[in-house]
Amino acid sequence: MIVLDIRGGCLARIHCMSARPVAPYLTLFAGVLVTTVLGSIHGFSVLIAPLEQSLTVSRTQVSLIYSLALVTLTVFVLFGYRIYPKLSAAKWIVLSCGVASLGLVTAASASNLATCILGYSILFGAANGVGYGFVLQLVAHALPQKRGFAMGTVTAAYAVGASVFAKIMAYIIVTQSYHAALIAMAAVLALVAIIASTLCALSKAQYNAEITNKDARIKIPAGELLKLGLSYGFGVAAGLMVIGHAAAIVAAHDTNPQKAILGVMIIGIGNAGGGLLAGLVSDRWPIKRLLIALPLLSSIALIALSVSSTASPIIASLTAVGICYGAIIAIYPVAVLVKFGPESSAQAYGRVFIAWGSAGICAPWLAGWLFDVTHGYTTAFLIAIFAALLSTGFARTIHFDSHRNN
Repeated sequence: MIVLDIRGGCLARIHCMSARPVAPYLTLFAGVLVTTVLGSIHGFSVLIAPLEQSLTVSRTQVSLIYSLALVTLTVFVLFGYRIYPKLSAAKWIVLSCGVASLGLVTAASASNLATCILGYSILFGAANGVGYGFVLQLVAHALPQKRGFAMGTVTAAYAVGASVFAKIMAYIIVTQSYHAALIAMAAVLALVAIIASTLCALSKAQYNAEITNKDARIKIPAGELLKLGLSYGFGVAAGLMVIGHAAAIVAAHDTNPQKAILGVMIIGIGNAGGGLLAGLVSDRWPIKRLLIALPLLSSIALIALSVSSTASPIIASLTAVGICYGAIIAIYPVAVLVKFGPESSAQAYGRVFIAWGSAGICAPWLAGWLFDVTHGYTTAFLIAIFAALLSTGFARTIHFDSHRNN
């Protein structure tokens, strides 16, 4: 199938060639496999204690590994659009998973902090940015009539990967070592590279945007990008401030460690479910309505969290926040595509994604600092509520053309 889209003097061609209608879903399945395994980067918390002991470094130094990984991830999502057309989909998947695997092997063999940063923060982080950013665009192009479902599905898979592989790595760390856990993840990445690239080769899926006007991609209204970025950033910050401390929040009200573990697991499931649900709904509802409603719902859940005093309602409130967070991170790639069209969406999303990177680094840290200062999470909850309301406010100012807002 070939789709020609002419807007503003530029020609964008995106094609997913196959005589079989199943081909786009092979591409989607490949994307789900890739984002699920790459999502393991967000299971870093299980590595903190063993890395401290093995590398003989402080908690702050170990935390730097993950923070730098988020910075690298964000940078490669930002500039990825420049290189996406250079290789076939199958080759990008092999390259992304291959470099990610190499990064984990490097981190596993590291005897000092610098080498671990090279492996996990730089190589694994860069592969995450390229792989996640590319797959988002690829599945949207493969299923143009169900782009919300496609993008929401791979985003939900990314969240699932963080939860599932964190549990798997934790088990391997306990029974063997963190070295073995990282090597096992590297092996999974290599296997996924083979399977997913084969699926893309069978479906003949390609990302190929040819812009006849070289200036077309950079003519994106800065004001509209800023509104999207601020709305996105405050929306995810509201969720990250409490999700990143979920176990500690539950533990502060219940000494049973199983309650904290259960809470984190349910939140992870809610996160993934929210992403999938948002993807399905975005193909049917006006996108602006979702951008306004989701952080507003998150603020309500955060208010409930701030007044709860026992484990069960706290877990329920955190789960609601997780659902909203998962929906928000799934809906914004779709919103960018709807807002700017397929010819500019990769570049625009890279810029908007800076907001997620900034929130990912700052929000959990801020919640931790506030806890140290106030000896509780109440202030963090109040700031999270305010951030969610700011997200809704900025979302109300975003304009969508009626022919794209569908």
